[in-house]
Amino acid sequence: MRLRSVLMTASAFGLAAGLASPALAQDVAVDAPTADAQDDSTLGDIVVTAQKREESAQRTPIAITAVSGDTLATRQITDFEKMAPSLPNVNFGKNVGFARIAIRGLGFDSTTAGQEGRVAYHGDGVYISRPSAQLAGFFDISRVEVIRGPQGTLYGRNATAGAVNVITNDPSQTLGGYAKVTVGNYGLVASEGAIGGPVNDDVSARFAFQRTDRGGYGKNLLTGESIDNEHSFAVRGKVKFEPGSAVKLVLSAEYAHQDDNNFVYHYMGPGKPGLLPVGPRIGGLVAPNPRDTYGDDDQINKRRFFGASAALDVDLGFATLTSISAYRDSNTAFVSDADGTDRQVGTFIIDEIARQYSQELRLGGETGRLRWVLGGFYFDEKIYARTTFDAVRAPNPALLGILTQGLDFRGDFATKAYAAFGQADYEIVDGLTLSAGIRFSHERKSVDQRGAIDFVTPYNPALAPNYTQFQTSAETFNSTTPRVNIEYRFTPRIMAYATYSKGFKSGGYALSAFGQPVQPEKLTDYEAGIKSDLLDGRLRLNLAGFYYDYTNLQVQRIIGGAAVLVNAASAKVKGIEAEAVVRPFEGFELSGNASYLHARFTNFETEDSARLELGLLDLSGNRLPQAPDYVINLAAQYKLPLAKGELTLRGEASWTDKVFFSPYNRDEVSQAAFGKYNASIAYEHDSGFNATAFIRNIANKRTISTEQVSGGFFGFPIMGAYDPPRTYGVALGYRF
Repeated sequence: MRLRSVLMTASAFGLAAGLASPALAQDVAVDAPTADAQDDSTLGDIVVTAQKREESAQRTPIAITAVSGDTLATRQITDFEKMAPSLPNVNFGKNVGFARIAIRGLGFDSTTAGQEGRVAYHGDGVYISRPSAQLAGFFDISRVEVIRGPQGTLYGRNATAGAVNVITNDPSQTLGGYAKVTVGNYGLVASEGAIGGPVNDDVSARFAFQRTDRGGYGKNLLTGESIDNEHSFAVRGKVKFEPGSAVKLVLSAEYAHQDDNNFVYHYMGPGKPGLLPVGPRIGGLVAPNPRDTYGDDDQINKRRFFGASAALDVDLGFATLTSISAYRDSNTAFVSDADGTDRQVGTFIIDEIARQYSQELRLGGETGRLRWVLGGFYFDEKIYARTTFDAVRAPNPALLGILTQGLDFRGDFATKAYAAFGQADYEIVDGLTLSAGIRFSHERKSVDQRGAIDFVTPYNPALAPNYTQFQTSAETFNSTTPRVNIEYRFTPRIMAYATYSKGFKSGGYALSAFGQPVQPEKLTDYEAGIKSDLLDGRLRLNLAGFYYDYTNLQVQRIIGGAAVLVNAASAKVKGIEAEAVVRPFEGFELSGNASYLHARFTNFETEDSARLELGLLDLSGNRLPQAPDYVINLAAQYKLPLAKGELTLRGEASWTDKVFFSPYNRDEVSQAAFGKYNASIAYEHDSGFNATAFIRNIANKRTISTEQVSGGFFGFPIMGAYDPPRTYGVALGYRF
């Protein structure tokens, strides 16, 4: 009775949330071994929905890496930051609370509120626009799919670089769940769990949560407060209705919040040759340990996210009708000392309040040798964004360095997007399939913003900013993104494919940039690949090669203290990716991937605000930001069967080539090549009890997540963030 009460409560929670807003429906797939995977010595497979239908990852003719929820849990991967280093041609950074996900050298360049990335991030089929929301943790996950390459036809807006699909567990008619507690260094205490099962013959429900409390990787030496810590909580409820075999409806609601001192802006050195930044120049102290800081103001990182979605699948006989409706809102507030010294030089503030509605409607079916999908998509987002440098020391020496009102940029941004798309796959003869698709996109972007730059008026928090810059404008952008693919199956286990496709990132406006909108980015992709399972299913080898022709790249510049988006002229990106897994004998597995990336600007002339004396710079031949030439990942794992369970030993190694964080390719604004190592030992008892001991970044390598040269009124300091140090811990759990 108590369990039934819990499930009824979860049902009511999910139903109320689903009825309060539009909702979402998501095809859900679980780990599914291939038909010939009969024992642990052969490789299984994962069913994915990357092409808006369920199919084997190994039989999907695109470059995709799919990781099951069980694998994520065993490897202690609790967010995308921990997952990214093991993926080919994927780079992850975080800056002022924004996720910077880059695939094949294409990512997120902005540090102002209200902007969008080049990777389309989805949670249970819902497009998540805000980069701040993409830092959320993974919990109760079915699988994560990372699709590399432009996905302009089926995914549309802002899928220029690729897409990330995070799919959580749906309710089922089987009672089950799990609970897990993790403790580790830096005072880590994390817990998560889920419970689900039947409410009646037609209704099932699932409830999941996650909580993380962790001390900081450093300290504010002025206040003694912990920094780069984490205090977060998230909860999700789902209800599934299956009144018959032809209808499935899934209602979902989730809430997450975070309140800590995370994502600190660290001082990393001078950004202008021969000039000390203002803080050190006037005697300000710089933290001797780079992970510490001197902050005149305590770091503030507050964020709240809510989402409600509903999912309807109806089997019409000749086709399946899918409706995915969703509402999301977010509220983030970020405050950081702007120069990292103990002198009052300036405070950096970012606020972003956003809400979005989305609706996707698809009709897909299969007739003989033909598989097809037709669909439409609607997206409506409104954002209030604020980026401020508050209480700024006057850069004019004649004013004796008084604290002034500084810079204040605020604006309202709106996006309305419509799209119609379709794709058809026809098997011409046995093994040979031709696919063709197209998407028509229409977006309207509008802005109403204002700005104040005041280095004269003494700072007074009660004094309203004196806005002198204003912009009210709107612009419409249209795009047609086709895709043509041909695949041939030499055998049921070996397939080759070739693809021609286009990607599109909408143009638009940037907070603090008062002028014409940036133009849309356009990418043309030529790609070919091979997927193979060899040696009777003991060896998997996947290869992909690609060539991009990229025009109108949107690149951020710092001009007079404002972060301004400009269109770089063009770039060429080419590369090769290889993924391999081998099981030479039962229980033992070697896996790895390697990627080569040549991502270069081909025609880009601009000035560097920190080195204006150099005049117009020709950046042709420079690497794109977040685009290392080489990345190599290796792992070895052995599963040892025991009398009442299984013991898994795992070691991981990764090597990443040099990464530049700006198009100027300055050594001062880069991360040198580095290697990192992880290890874990996990025990799973037949009763459902499990325990894992893990250590990440064994050598305690300090690496830079991202950095940039800040404004001239601060003296061009280099500010940025670091990746986590060495972390270790123990997780205890139970599955039922």
